[in-house]
Amino acid sequence: MNRKEIKEQAKKLIKGNLWVVFRAVLIITLISLVIECIPMLLGIKIYVKETVELFGENIEVESLTAFGEFWSFITSMISLILNLGLVNYVLKFVRGKTPKIEDIFKVIKKHWKVSIIVSLLTSIIISIGSILLVVPGIIASLGLTLCNYIIIDNEKLCPKEVLMKSWEMMDGHKWEFLGYILSFIGWILLCVFIVPIYFVIPYMEVTFVLFYEGLKKAE
Repeated sequence: MNRKEIKEQAKKLIKGNLWVVFRAVLIITLISLVIECIPMLLGIKIYVKETVELFGENIEVESLTAFGEFWSFITSMISLILNLGLVNYVLKFVRGKTPKIEDIFKVIKKHWKVSIIVSLLTSIIISIGSILLVVPGIIASLGLTLCNYIIIDNEKLCPKEVLMKSWEMMDGHKWEFLGYILSFIGWILLCVFIVPIYFVIPYMEVTFVLFYEGLKKAE
């Protein structure tokens, strides 16, 4: 697959439709932020200050409490499930349908159990790979990057089959996909100025969906 052609196709798709994609990103981001802020709103501390010795000097640092670590895990799982909804939304957009905000939550309601199990297994596999060496962790992450797309398009697959299918589809394409990710570094750095986020995130999401669609056709 030609990366330049796919990215050009993504630009054509989002031209005049930025808000259509970005509104889904915005809603998911706001939900994630609200969930992360729940402990603070309830007055529950998730960080505690500790004094550690570094180079002979005492330095005060903040570390997560036991509840903070638990809440961090919960929010990460919720973020992964919300990403399933975003993928479904963008898939519909790329496939020429008119996506609705409820499409985000319909697919979550339908597949949240499979999504959680797949996310947990993916995290374990990537962690094991990272413990061994950095590169195996990266390879595992790239090989399992299509799981959410596969959950949506293959409703009858069990979590193990979802992982296996992602790995099979990414066989020979892992470093190619890494190239796609790296090609957005310049755009991501521009997001420091806030405004470019409105263009960059839809651009990235649509490009990744087109990459997946290309792999499906190759099958």
